[in-house]
Amino acid sequence: MFNSVIFDKDGVLMETEEGKIRSYYSVLMEMIPEKKPEWEKYRDWHRDTLTGKSRKNVVEGIIQKYPSVCAFLLETRKSLKEKWESGHFNKSEYKEVKKEIETWSKNYDFDDFPPSLILSIHRLIKYADMSLEEKCNPIESMYGLLQSLQENEVPIGLVTESELERTKREL
Repeated sequence: MFNSVIFDKDGVLMETEEGKIRSYYSVLMEMIPEKKPEWEKYRDWHRDTLTGKSRKNVVEGIIQKYPSVCAFLLETRKSLKEKWESGHFNKSEYKEVKKEIETWSKNYDFDDFPPSLILSIHRLIKYADMSLEEKCNPIESMYGLLQSLQENEVPIGLVTESELERTKREL
């Protein structure tokens, strides 16, 4: 018998892809509102074309499909830089945003960040600002296993490293 079971909730207990797709879509709605795609069409295209790819490949795919977003992204660079310099992204919920900026700052001056990076940053901000319920939905098939573990009093951890603090607050 196990003493404990630890799950990674991203894709094991919780489906998070829909929340990630929605965060990219939210950025597009802000950046190109007059040309925004319908949600269902965008979601289907994103799932079929980009799901399972790296963040870098996802943002490149979005820019390839919606090239007009580039000009709008570049216009936001100054405000992102101001937020960065003010320490706005030092909050725990923006850990991934901060990490992305710090990584790219090693190779680029903020004023030279390419549109793909700016899109990635905006998406990470949108995702960080979403509630836990918007980010993920339980995977139904896991309920029976979890119920069995609880009935047998097996301790269960339901946390990923990147969501630890936020999960504590929202649970």
